[in-house]
Amino acid sequence: MQRDLPRNGAATFRCIRCQHIERTVLERGRIQEPTDCPRCRKKFSFELLYNLCVFTDKQYIKLQETPESVPEGETPYTITLLAYDDMVDGVRPGDRVEVVG
Repeated sequence: MQRDLPRNGAATFRCIRCQHIERTVLERGRIQEPTDCPRCRKKFSFELLYNLCVFTDKQYIKLQETPESVPEGETPYTITLLAYDDMVDGVRPGDRVEVVG
């Protein structure tokens, strides 16, 4: 298992010209930075306000077949899963789990 990694869930941007605030949320794994300020109409004038962003937890979990289910002399099959939010730290190395999905 890898350590917890922050994941940006929502971002706050401020126009450097007129101080207008725009908030965007994570959509399809990406934060879309605003391009046009609706107040002053300046293009590409936004800066990220890091301390006003909302972060969630993300953790990589590597799963491996149980040793007793692997034929002798073969390598166990391994897959990597991602756990988000309240699923982070839900398992520890050595735990047996059943994954559906």
